Amino acid sequence: VAAIITYLVVTVMTFGIPKSISDTHYLWKSKGRDYLFTFVMWGVGIPILIYWISVSPENLQFIPFLSISGMCFVGAACAFKETLTSTVHYASAGVWAFFAVLYFVLVHDWVALTVGVLSFILLALFIGRKHFTFWAEVACILTMIVGIYNL
Repeated sequence: VAAIITYLVVTVMTFGIPKSISDTHYLWKSKGRDYLFTFVMWGVGIPILIYWISVSPENLQFIPFLSISGMCFVGAACAFKETLTSTVHYASAGVWAFFAVLYFVLVHDWVALTVGVLSFILLALFIGRKHFTFWAEVACILTMIVGIYNL
C-alpha cells in the first residue's frame, strides 16, 4: 500500500497532478520508466489480494479476486490510448472499482465508503476540480485501503 501512495506522491511532485492515475504510465514513459505503472499495480495488487482473500468471509472471497484482478489487468493494459489495450484497460478499471465498492457495501463497511466519498469531495473541491478522474481514482484507492485495513 505504501508503494502506491509513494508512487502517486512522487508522480505528482515530478509532473504535477495528472489527468488520471493511468495517465502516469505515459508521464513516466517520457522519462524512460514506462514499467513503473505496471510494477506498482502488480506489486501492490498481488499482496493485497492474498491478504484480502484471507480475511474475507468464504462466500465473498470471489469479490476481492475480481477487484484485484481488475487492478492487475489495468497494469497489464497500461497503454490505454492504444486501440488494442484501451478496452481492456477501461473495463478492468471498472471491474476493480465496482467490485471493491460492492465488497464494502456487502460487509457494511460504511467507514471505508464514507472515507472514499468524503476524500473525493474534499480533494476535488479544495485541490483541483479540473482533475476529476484523478481524484475519483484516488478516492477509490483510499476506500479500498481503509476498507481492507478495517477487516
